[in-house]
Amino acid sequence: MSVCIFTIVARNYLPLALTLADSVARHHPEAQMHIYVVDGLDGLPAASYAHTLTGLDSVLGPEFDALRFQYNITEFCTSVKPMLFARLLAQTQAELVYYLDPDTWLFGRLDPIHQAAPDASIFLTPHLLHCRPDGDHAYPEYKHLWEGIFNLGFCAVRRSTTTDRFLAWWDKRLREYCYADHFDGLHTDQKWMDYVPAYFGEHLHIVRQQGVNVAHWNLDERTLEKGPSDTYTVSGEALLLFHFSGFDFAGESLTRHVETQSQQRYASPALQALSSSYREAVKKNGYADHIRLSYRYNYFDNGQPISPLQRRLYRALGPSGGAASPFAHGGSFYQTLSRRGLLDFSPAALRGHSAATLPQVGRLTRWAQAGLRVFLRCFGASRYAYLLKFFNKFARPENHVFLLEDKAEHGQR
Repeated sequence: MSVCIFTIVARNYLPLALTLADSVARHHPEAQMHIYVVDGLDGLPAASYAHTLTGLDSVLGPEFDALRFQYNITEFCTSVKPMLFARLLAQTQAELVYYLDPDTWLFGRLDPIHQAAPDASIFLTPHLLHCRPDGDHAYPEYKHLWEGIFNLGFCAVRRSTTTDRFLAWWDKRLREYCYADHFDGLHTDQKWMDYVPAYFGEHLHIVRQQGVNVAHWNLDERTLEKGPSDTYTVSGEALLLFHFSGFDFAGESLTRHVETQSQQRYASPALQALSSSYREAVKKNGYADHIRLSYRYNYFDNGQPISPLQRRLYRALGPSGGAASPFAHGGSFYQTLSRRGLLDFSPAALRGHSAATLPQVGRLTRWAQAGLRVFLRCFGASRYAYLLKFFNKFARPENHVFLLEDKAEHGQR
């Protein structure tokens, strides 16, 4: 059966995609492997790589600039996934198309997955397979209620009319709602898969092999063991695909997504050996050189950084209000930001103004707490509760779109 495999990556994470492609070449040499680079191939020695790269800018034209701007790097990479599934089905003879995240590593053939369900059109893996009443996972179970029941570091489709319908639905949703946003309960392309059992249940195969999409979130329920010649088993089954989500390339921990005190759960000799092998393989593929590369769509065309606030304000304007060519420093959106004092030249702009970039956060917190105690004493518990409700709503960047408006315009609303 003809199989096609693809991944989507930005230039700075290209060594991870190359490492994945190396593993595909070992275990699926006949499969077509496609590496899509979302911010293009400019500045990359593409001819020197062992695998063929496709710059997504050669596939998607300027009409996708709105998506490139309104979404951050993770959101944009995931938003084009159904579009690329459809493209590969249209342009190849593949009966099955697999998507694998660039930080996954293949250890065996994928045949057991699709052979287990010859009539299925959609293949998904849940974050967790086994109910644990104690809820004592190192990576808390409740986090998947926002992220989604299924993990989209792995998914596959079989050529069928159901697949066409599924991809059309998914693609349309991701054109507008591929945000990672707790307020709206959205988690990029992934959360939408919670609908699939209801919408496409008779065509869905939930992959339950223990060795598929093994990662920090399910290692509590699975036992990884090392065999001879760098082979591994997971709860007695062959390891097929490991997902190194949030992997620590600089240190020794498995993932940055789990608290330090819980990292000892991942200290088994087998997992340490696996992690060491992966770290070495990625570094051989040029990790140190590539990780310094900037994401092309984090900047306006004059080199000015784009902050998360600017993206969210653009998002709030919507399709009708969002200006065309948002990356252009001569465009209307940039000029509006400039007039309103919303251009951000600080080093923290690209880091999302995280707590790590906030100066004197401890002192600011104490001042805020002191002020809130005074408010409580002066206005009482009821108004304090309303104040918290107001903060919860008004702290959302989209609710600050008034900053882009003239005072006269705002007063008319």
